Amino acid sequence: MANGELNLAGDQAILAWRVNKGQYDGVALDGLGVVGVVKASATLGDEYRNPYPTHAVMIVDAKANEAQKKALLRLAQAMSGELLRNVV
Repeated sequence: MANGELNLAGDQAILAWRVNKGQYDGVALDGLGVVGVVKASATLGDEYRNPYPTHAVMIVDAKANEAQKKALLRLAQAMSGELLRNVV
């Protein structure tokens, strides 16, 4: 059956970024990474149901200092639209 798992699955996502070289908001992020784990209200990509609001957990590189941690979070949130808006 096509779409048999609609609204039963597909409501979770993992997003990850690794910065080889670069900065965000003037903070150097060379070699650092950040991961967002998302649980949506409905199947992501379902054109008939709204998956928002979502809830997310963020995992920030342990090597990052405080300024870098904040910049990594802002970078991930800027790149992911609404998916990482509500961090719990």
